[in-house]
Amino acid sequence: MGKLEGELPVQIGRQGERIAFKHLCEKYCRKSVKWVNEDSETGNPYDITVAAEGGIQYIEVKATRSIDKDWFFISVQEWEFAAHEGGSFSIARVFLL
Repeated sequence: MGKLEGELPVQIGRQGERIAFKHLCEKYCRKSVKWVNEDSETGNPYDITVAAEGGIQYIEVKATRSIDKDWFFISVQEWEFAAHEGGSFSIARVFLL
């Protein structure tokens, strides 16, 4: 499958980010969680940051409406950032069912 086009994938992505953000705010102190794309897409290779004692955790959210979809697109920028940050980078997989 190729890259998804149209507005629907953007809406799915935003909804996934919103759900991940709310979950992380409940899990951690709200003031330590930042949704960097809350107002608009920043182009950063991550969507959410969590400030913790060990430093900043970078979280890229990947959302889907299909329980059968076992893959997701990751950009070269996201891949390189993940390789550089190592354990400080995570992917949150959100299933919108």
